[in-house]
Order: sequence, then C-alpha cells, then structure tokens
Amino acid sequence: MDATLVRIGEDLQDGVLRRVAIEWPAGLAKAIELANHYTSRIGCRSLDLLQVAAATISGSRRFVTADLRQSTVARRAGLVTTRLG
Repeated sequence: MDATLVRIGEDLQDGVLRRVAIEWPAGLAKAIELANHYTSRIGCRSLDLLQVAAATISGSRRFVTADLRQSTVARRAGLVTTRLG
C-alpha cells in the first residue's frame, strides 16, 4: 500500500493524475441519468455509477477500472476505458 500511495503522489505531481472538485448535485444527477439508461441492461452498481458520473462531469477523457460492468457504462458514457484484469 505504501508503494501505491507513493506512486499516486508521483503521478499527481507529474500531472498523470489530477485532483478535481466535484459538484455533487450535478454528479448525482448524472449518476441517476446513467442508472436510468444502463442499470436494467448492464446491472452496474450505484457507487460504480457515481464514479463514472464524477469522471464525466470533471471533464476526464479516460477511465480505469477492474469492473466489467463499470467499464461498459464508462465506455457508453463516452470515456476511453482501460480495464485492469
């Protein structure tokens, strides 16, 4: 865990990752929109939808996840996805 936290710190410093403030009313509205479109077909969980919503409203273009359903929703929401396996 320590090595991971160091790497995240380095990636933040190098601009690979960035911290953004999320406007949660907009994030929740986006998560509800995603849920209405995809939950019945894909079965994505609520926290997964919140993460995808946060990424889309923050202006992110890329999304990394190990979850197949979350990856599918992120891709359909217009994000370029990388799935860890």
